[in-house]
Amino acid sequence: MAADVRRLPFADGAFDVVVSNSTLDHFDARDEIRVALEALHRVIAPGGALLLTLDNLRHPAVALRNALPQAWLERLGLIAYPVGATLGPRRLRHMLRDAGFEVLDIAALLHCPRLFAVRRARALDRHAPGAAHDRFLRRLSRWESLANRPTRFVTGHYIGALARRL
Repeated sequence: MAADVRRLPFADGAFDVVVSNSTLDHFDARDEIRVALEALHRVIAPGGALLLTLDNLRHPAVALRNALPQAWLERLGLIAYPVGATLGPRRLRHMLRDAGFEVLDIAALLHCPRLFAVRRARALDRHAPGAAHDRFLRRLSRWESLANRPTRFVTGHYIGALARRL
């Protein structure tokens, strides 16, 4: 079923778990993210979980991308989707609490240079599947050690949140 997350056609408390994978960060304004979180809260059963990811506003590439005109990004072939408002970890935590969630965890995710990694992975898929692709993925996974550093919210391309409906 396709629906606008801000106006979900489901009963109150219909779901035990909702996963939102980098979807709320395509709205034009942060207020729309707030409305979406409130709608998600409504359809999650009490005690149920919300797992979501957003583009990390503290990541330099995300901040630069969001500052550039959408038309430029499309012409350069850097994006094929609408760039929208997003949040940093602190603001996400506040919005989740304001929407009625208990925030269990906020984490920084995907620390490798994303643009390079995606292009290289696609090329390997086309021209060198198998062992070369596996070696590349193992090398990329080393970047994830940055998740344990104090700078994790600068190096992580996404922020992830795990929250429970009160």
